[in-house]
Amino acid sequence: MKCVLSKSKMLRLMMVMMIVPLPIIAVKEPTEIRIASAKRRKQTFLQDFLHEVKTGVVQTDSLASSRETIFLLISELREKGHATGTGKDEQQRPIFVSTQGAIENSLSSFLGQGKIKKVIGIIHTPTPATPLCTKEGEISEHLVHPSFAGDEKRCHTIYSRAHIIRSYLNRGGILYVVYPKEGIFKRTPEQRGIYKQELLNHPYGLFDVPITEELPPDAVGATYFITTADDDKIMFSIKASQANAPDDEQCWEMWFADIHNEDVQGRARKVLAITQDQSNDTSHRNLAALAKTIKEFLD
Repeated sequence: MKCVLSKSKMLRLMMVMMIVPLPIIAVKEPTEIRIASAKRRKQTFLQDFLHEVKTGVVQTDSLASSRETIFLLISELREKGHATGTGKDEQQRPIFVSTQGAIENSLSSFLGQGKIKKVIGIIHTPTPATPLCTKEGEISEHLVHPSFAGDEKRCHTIYSRAHIIRSYLNRGGILYVVYPKEGIFKRTPEQRGIYKQELLNHPYGLFDVPITEELPPDAVGATYFITTADDDKIMFSIKASQANAPDDEQCWEMWFADIHNEDVQGRARKVLAITQDQSNDTSHRNLAALAKTIKEFLD
């Protein structure tokens, strides 16, 4: 028996078929386009960030005489992701450490603006971090080498970073202070007291990490692992001697680039090595947490 649809029923059926939504087929963006887009996004972030750094340098009157040299260093970082300098401490410290302070200050600013999602910082030095062993606006006795006396440029790096590091912590930045365990006794009782108070002031952002081995000279400095608002990974690092032990023979170095940059990878793994096999004390959770964080960042 044949089933014959009337013209009206046929018309209604066709109309129903026309309004049934077609399945949406997701079209994947070609890999090459995604890679190029991510590269442009990271480059834009780096350019915007370094512009903020330069703006901070311009607005700091005490850096006026060093400004042009600092700008050359920033330009080299922008172009290559890596910069070096050699010369006496009194010449290089005002340039490199002032640039470091300006970058740390911009990290704090970008955290506050939401342009950076998270920053894990590490100060890896022979004694606990200089900025956290003195009060803001002061240079505690025996904090720096005697040669700093009367050197306004080098002393400014101490004053400024004492404020900048505390601001960074107040904005939600994370900071691990890594040093050989005997290094704490190379700080005066006053400096140890200031440092311990800062640990109490920032229980969720500042972590004390004494290690069992001495730091090799080329591992001394500070490093920041940065996750942007777009989940891109950037690293900043500096190789520098501490203010209480200047070295006129050392090569100063600085890195600032995407984590996949070859030079940055090498520096990151040097910093990771500091945390490896340093302690058999399984209760020292700060060290284990730091090593895990760096490994995850590098993956």
